[in-house]
Amino acid sequence: MMNPRSCAIVFVTAAALLIPVLADAQYANTLRGTLHAFVNLTKSRCGSAKGLVDAARVEGNAALVTSSQLMADYICTCLPGRAQGVIESLSDQELSRQVDETEFTRIAKPRIIDVCAGQMFRSMFDGDACGSQFVSAGETPEKMRSICDCMRTEVKGYSDAEASDIGLGMSNYLPRLAEARKARQPDPFPPPGLERLLAATKRCGGKL
Repeated sequence: MMNPRSCAIVFVTAAALLIPVLADAQYANTLRGTLHAFVNLTKSRCGSAKGLVDAARVEGNAALVTSSQLMADYICTCLPGRAQGVIESLSDQELSRQVDETEFTRIAKPRIIDVCAGQMFRSMFDGDACGSQFVSAGETPEKMRSICDCMRTEVKGYSDAEASDIGLGMSNYLPRLAEARKARQPDPFPPPGLERLLAATKRCGGKL
């Protein structure tokens, strides 16, 4: 069974990082200023992300440690690194133009958010990370390795945008699924896009 808590926590912060970013006063609302503000935002949240890793270790929850570390890498390393890369790749003229939230999101989502979320999503199926995310009672280590190998092959075909959207869908869907099953209610319908992952999981011999 996919671990709802550990999988959801990996992606739950991604949407929040697309909130309106107040640009540094030095640059007003230029693209340069907004990108710098975005970098500062990720740095300000890095400590909290690392704190979740420490808390998971104290709790002794291996799956949560792995997923929290993926999230910390996403916030502390990938997002600011990609944003800095965008800054360095653009001309001064491009960086000096005014942008609003919509325009910034149009630039940041494919070049920063989706790339990092896609990287994080695929990392969930690598090595020990996969074994800790897909926990099925009674499964042998050999069976889990088989499921993980199959899932790695499946998700290689996902674009960064698809992986990002699926990840965000998981962050909303898996906790609702867990609550429904706890209450012995029918499974909720998955959001658009998540069906592909569910079908792949079934083909690979895994299950939610």
